[in-house]
Amino acid sequence: DVVSVQRYGIINGTGNGKFSPKGTLTLAQAITMVARTYAYMNDETIPTGADSTWYTPYLRYAAANGLCAMGEFGTNYNGECSRFTMAKLFERVVPEETDYALNFVMSLPDVEYNTYTFPVFHLYQLGVLTGSDKYGTFNPDQSITRAETAAILYRVLEPSVRKSFELEEIVDYGAIYEEA
Repeated sequence: DVVSVQRYGIINGTGNGKFSPKGTLTLAQAITMVARTYAYMNDETIPTGADSTWYTPYLRYAAANGLCAMGEFGTNYNGECSRFTMAKLFERVVPEETDYALNFVMSLPDVEYNTYTFPVFHLYQLGVLTGSDKYGTFNPDQSITRAETAAILYRVLEPSVRKSFELEEIVDYGAIYEEA
């Protein structure tokens, strides 16, 4: 997945020829990936220059193209990006022509379905996200590795690798015994 996404020019290494697959995704990296994905899909180039940080041009490009507002996810751009934030960002660049459901997912063990969490469910329905277990557990507040991010981004870009699945329902045996 890392090699596949790199050929799109969306994910780069972390310096010195390394990718750091087990490294934690930062907010700056997530926004940069979304900006590069959008630019790639629209055959655009993101103008870079002498900015105070390497990611400033990507923040400006993302804001200018409606991908995220400046500061929408906080301003600690070097801090960890949560799985939920990553999903919200990546859902915004799903190509319209590949926006079709492979799965019917309306409940997850750790995410309540509502308008705020819709992007997570949308990515599950598209087969971009599959969860961390057979129940579809998402772990929205946890960080995500660069390797996991590459796999998810590759599924955003390449519909042929999206996953079709059925989640198992969690059975609360305690509630069953109480009813009996």
